[in-house]
Amino acid sequence: MRAARMLIERRLSAAEAVALVRRRRSPGALGNDAFTGRLAAGPDAAALLVERDPLG
Repeated sequence: MRAARMLIERRLSAAEAVALVRRRRSPGALGNDAFTGRLAAGPDAAALLVERDPLG
């Protein structure tokens, strides 16, 4: 997870970062579609999802 975020911060696209992590670790790495979707949405959208209060 951290590795993919760091790669994106270093100017790789989310798809490139996920592909690199999978190539280096395992084809099953980062297999959670919700997580890879948040990576693709970018840090601002991901922050909104994390900070969102389901009761508020």
